[in-house]
Order: sequence, then structure tokens, then C-alpha cells
Amino acid sequence: MKKIIAGNHKMFTNLESSKLLATELISKNTGYDKAEVVLIPPFPFLHPVQQIIADSFLQLGAQDCSAYAEGARTGEVSASMLKSVHAQYVLIGHSERRLYCNESHDTLKMKINCALDEGLVAIYCFGENEEEFTSGQRFNVIEKQLATVFESLSNDELDHLILAYEPVWAIGTGKTATVDQAVEVHSFVRELLALKYGQDLAKSIRIIYGGSVKPNNAKELLAGLNIDGLLVGGASLNANDFSEIIQAVY
Repeated sequence: MKKIIAGNHKMFTNLESSKLLATELISKNTGYDKAEVVLIPPFPFLHPVQQIIADSFLQLGAQDCSAYAEGARTGEVSASMLKSVHAQYVLIGHSERRLYCNESHDTLKMKINCALDEGLVAIYCFGENEEEFTSGQRFNVIEKQLATVFESLSNDELDHLILAYEPVWAIGTGKTATVDQAVEVHSFVRELLALKYGQDLAKSIRIIYGGSVKPNNAKELLAGLNIDGLLVGGASLNANDFSEIIQAVY
């Protein structure tokens, strides 16, 4: 089971910088095959980036998808649209979407189902905010967020699911969960999976960490028990920094 390194570009790139970043990453990592590496540009740049990375080690992901398969929903982007431009992954439930777009658990469940129906790999994000962390509520919060996934997916569908632990207090703040803190949550999630689906299936589901991942902490995080990869934000916008994180996979 390969580790996965995913770079979420959020709303930071334009067409030229997205294409340049993809081109530079290919040239700096020729022949790379240690991990699955996913670029997640904004919607308008999915197709141009895909044209550049089509024959490389890089794969394509989207930052979100609609909770509906189709319809009169202006501004929405469906999972089938993402598939038509050869996206293979889609982020669902990122904390910024939960916060700014008021996405509910029911909405996220619908999005996951739409993504899986189209054969996309859903990267489902979960994590506690700073108040929940300091008050000792993080495990209750995380269990509730994951119940959305557990109640809606069959064993077979879990093959197309990646769980991404992102402590909200560590996203874009420069703060990073310690390896011990990350491992504690990842192990907790693995136990929840085992209780629901059994040990064998629980071991096969990748759980990745995101939250102020940098070149100087990537290797240590990747060495943590039950940490199967990284979801990278700001550092994925720089080809040198993201390459160092990619190369940190041992």
C-alpha cells in the first residue's frame, strides 16, 4: 500500500502558475514511483494541468464536488464532470468548506456517494478546531464526523476512500500537531474502522495527515504509526518545497 502525498492549491494559483508548477514537479522528480502524488488545482485549471501530467507520475484531484449528480444548480461541479477531465481524486469535507460553506454531515455523505458512484477516490477530511482540542473533545468530534462515512458506505466502497486528519487549529497557522498527537488520532480512527469493518479492512484504508506540513517535518510525520501520507497546503505551491516532501517518502 503506497503512501499518498496530495497538494491542495486552494484558491492561490492562476492558469500559468498551475501549469508551471506541474511542469517543474515532473522535471524535479523524474522516475519517481515511491508514493501516489496528487495535484489538486482549482476547478478551471483541472484540464490544462491534466494535459501536462497525463504521462507522468502525477495524478489529478479536485477540491470539491457537488452533492448532486446533475441538474439546474448554477456554479456546481459534479463528480461526472470531474471524471470527464480525468480527475481521479476529490477532496470532500475540508474544514474550509465546512466553515465557509456550512456543509452539513448529510451534504458530505451525499458528496461522498456521488464521488464513489463515478469511480473517484474520495479524500474525506475531518478534524477538530482549537476549542475542541483544548477542551478534550476532539475524539468525540472526530467520531461524529466519521460516522457520516461509516453509515453510508459498504465494505466494497471503502476501497475508494482515503481519510485525511486535519486538525483545524493547524491549517495555515504554522502550528503542526506533534507526531504523537497525530499518531494518537490515526490510531483511534484505525480502531473505529476495525470495530465497524474488521481488522483486515481497517488496515487497508489509508489515513493521511494534513496541517502545516512542511519539508522540515514531512519525514518525521511520515514515520509515524498509522500515518499513510500527507495532505499539503501552502508548501505544495512551491515546486522545490513540494518535491522535498514527495522525496521524504522512504
